[in-house]
Amino acid sequence: MHYIRTAEAMARVLDTQLEPKLHTILIEHQERLAAYYGFRFEELAEFLIVERGDTLAETEDSYSRRLVEHDAFIMPVELAIRHSRWIEVIFILSDDGFGLVLLVETGEGADPLLLSACQHALLEHENFDPGHDG
Repeated sequence: MHYIRTAEAMARVLDTQLEPKLHTILIEHQERLAAYYGFRFEELAEFLIVERGDTLAETEDSYSRRLVEHDAFIMPVELAIRHSRWIEVIFILSDDGFGLVLLVETGEGADPLLLSACQHALLEHENFDPGHDG
């Protein structure tokens, strides 16, 4: 699991061995956020990357906030996208547009409660990224 709150933390995570699609997703976000001149990374977004084997309890503990209740996200979902082995869920947390990007790896070993919440979000915001299956 990775919890990214600063540009430095993003750079450190990008410098590790990441699954190729996850790396691509993070690079695209990093480039998009860099276009907001006059704002620091930590004023725009935070990222929570949940890999297979990470539990919902560990995720909520790292984030210091509950995310899921009754198989659904507590916070309103702005966007949900399926990317091959990853589900990306975006939440806008404040009126100024500050957001959380939650990336959940799917497959064997993924937390079932977190996956269920992701599935509900996908059904509400039916988005699929067919490219870059890497």
